[in-house]
This record gives sequence, C-alpha cells and structure tokens, in this order.
Amino acid sequence: MDASEGLAEGGNTSRSAILSDIIAALQRIGNYVSSQDRDVMRRDLENRIREHPGIGLAVGFGLGVLLGRMVRF
Repeated sequence: MDASEGLAEGGNTSRSAILSDIIAALQRIGNYVSSQDRDVMRRDLENRIREHPGIGLAVGFGLGVLLGRMVRF
C-alpha cells in the first residue's frame, strides 16, 4: 500500500487524488531525467521557455528569491 492508498482508505479522496497526481508527476520527471542526455534536457528547457516566456520568468524569479533567502541565512 502506498501513501495515496492510505489516504483514500481514511476517507480523504480529494487529498488522495492530489497526492497520486504529485507522485505520478515526480515519477515522470525521474524517468525523464534518468533516460535523457544533458544536452537533450537543455534543449527541451530552452524550447519550453521560448514557448512560455512568462512562466520562465516567474520560475526564474521564484528561484532567485529562494536562493537569496538561502544565502542570506
């Protein structure tokens, strides 16, 4: 039994569904990272940023804020 099945048995189906989606996404990311070459991943990232520049800026800003907080402490 995994974590999402345990939540579903407790009657918390919406949290279970969200957790299942998160787990599935993390597994897809892990499979992608383990099966792709670094250059292919870089090109994929560049293409995503070209397709969605606003999201790229928001993610970059968020990572900058997190990095700044980590360095400050």
